[in-house]
Amino acid sequence: MKRKRPFFLALIVAFLTLAIPTSGQEKQAPQKAAPGGRTVKVIPLKYVDPSRVAHLLGDLGANLMADDRLRVVTVTGDASLVGAVEEAIQKLDVPPPPARSLDITAYFLLGTRQSAEEANVPKELDEVINQLKRVLSYQGFHLLDTALIRTMDGESASVSGVANSQGEKADFHFGFNHVQIIQEGKVTTIRIRDLNFVMERPVETKQVVTPQPKTSAQIRTDIDVPEGLKVVVGKTSFYTPDNALVLILTAKVVN
Repeated sequence: MKRKRPFFLALIVAFLTLAIPTSGQEKQAPQKAAPGGRTVKVIPLKYVDPSRVAHLLGDLGANLMADDRLRVVTVTGDASLVGAVEEAIQKLDVPPPPARSLDITAYFLLGTRQSAEEANVPKELDEVINQLKRVLSYQGFHLLDTALIRTMDGESASVSGVANSQGEKADFHFGFNHVQIIQEGKVTTIRIRDLNFVMERPVETKQVVTPQPKTSAQIRTDIDVPEGLKVVVGKTSFYTPDNALVLILTAKVVN
């Protein structure tokens, strides 16, 4: 019995050496061979959506299954296809760029057919006013109000308030459903989608009516605004057919 102990201890040491993996082996998830000589690999994702990745790379030829809860994509196919999919996923699974903020300034102007001194119109609008006089045949303009919205690229935003129109109060609402910063070379454009501008004021009546009737004007559109330029979005009648409510926008990327 004493002669057999060294041999028995050697067997135990050999068994433990095979059973306990090294630290490097614990961290790696080796590819597994599927039936038919195919390769299976589970790829974890950090930033991108697994289902979107599986849909995007599904045409490469490998079989992809996404698990959004575990945030992994399982790839099955030939070793070369699995490698190609893994390389593509590594290029896609990167941190998103930091969101940029921007300022959008809206000017609400009232134009009249009669010539009049511009009231409260800022100097930066002089060139636009001169163009409006030539194109729209309106000779007098005054500023009803100005709205400033600071928002983020890809977000929606809105603002409401009360403007002073010819000595009377008028409610306004200005907003949009989506804004996007478009960079083409050195030219930056702010793309605004589903812009909605509404201004309304009470209508004078001889009788007391509840709710009090209102007259309103609305401008609704999609528009691209080059950064730093002042863009006339549109005009609509307000108060009388001879008056025009004009909306002017300018946009600036903050960071």
